[in-house]
Amino acid sequence: SAQQLMDQGILIDTQAINAVDLLIEVLTADPTNERALAMIYDCAMQLVEQARRANIAGDEFLARNLTEEVLAFHPTLPEALELRTQLWSQ
Repeated sequence: SAQQLMDQGILIDTQAINAVDLLIEVLTADPTNERALAMIYDCAMQLVEQARRANIAGDEFLARNLTEEVLAFHPTLPEALELRTQLWSQ
């Protein structure tokens, strides 16, 4: 399940099934699914936090990639938009 993948930290792994892909499938079928909406928001926020930590650690490449991954599935998330602006102004 998406929850199990989230619990394992498998949010956006491109080589395997991941939580975000499962949640996008659910939301494609049912755009008002409140649990899926909450879970995809949680995934987005976890990824933004990972991007912030990567940036602090000096890995700007990873920080930018994670931020763009978030914006690919949650294009209006204020935290990701703000982080993208910060990262591209460095």
